[in-house]
Amino acid sequence: MLLLLLLLAGLVSAQRERTSLNTGWRFQRTVSNTDKLVYDRRPDVASQSGLQVLKSWVLPTANDFIKDATKRKQRPSGPAPGANIGFTQKTFNDSAWETVDLPHDWAIKGPFYVGDGVPVGGGMGRLPIQGVGWYRRKLAVAEAEADRDKRSVFLDIDGAMAYPIVWLNGVLVGGWPYGYNSFRLDLTPHLQPGGDNQLAIRVDNPVTSSRW
Repeated sequence: MLLLLLLLAGLVSAQRERTSLNTGWRFQRTVSNTDKLVYDRRPDVASQSGLQVLKSWVLPTANDFIKDATKRKQRPSGPAPGANIGFTQKTFNDSAWETVDLPHDWAIKGPFYVGDGVPVGGGMGRLPIQGVGWYRRKLAVAEAEADRDKRSVFLDIDGAMAYPIVWLNGVLVGGWPYGYNSFRLDLTPHLQPGGDNQLAIRVDNPVTSSRW
């Protein structure tokens, strides 16, 4: 639920430029998994039908860390999950969503759970850590900034709890299953220069996960 983003845009033959993307996000959280997406099948969603599993699409994000090229993961063929989810699309109207800046922690707003038999106990502060959160933000990219022959544009995520998955203009770019690590995604192939691009980031924090 802690989410800190930086855009890294670097000219191939020139100095890198960093641009903060920490302000002006739209955010929505649901306690239940209403979008039918999940990183991998796990006990708390085992009974749900119609789930789209994201793991095989996310694993290639770590290929840079795998020295043996034969062990690197390949993205599956066909349409990536999430393309049919309105939240990933430019056309979705998120004006009713909460406006937040990053880093952001949805649980800190509470309310605190009280009594016995609650979803989150004292070990996690009795705060509502669980649920699926969506973050959306426009990303304006000029024609010159998106020249793929001269410049690459990366998204740096310093940490997101948990299972952060990133879409750009409805395309699943990648993600990372572990909330305590930073990671980088190459946005260059999916940018649409000369206007707004739509970033959409989904995080999924099971009730059994760690807040700290």
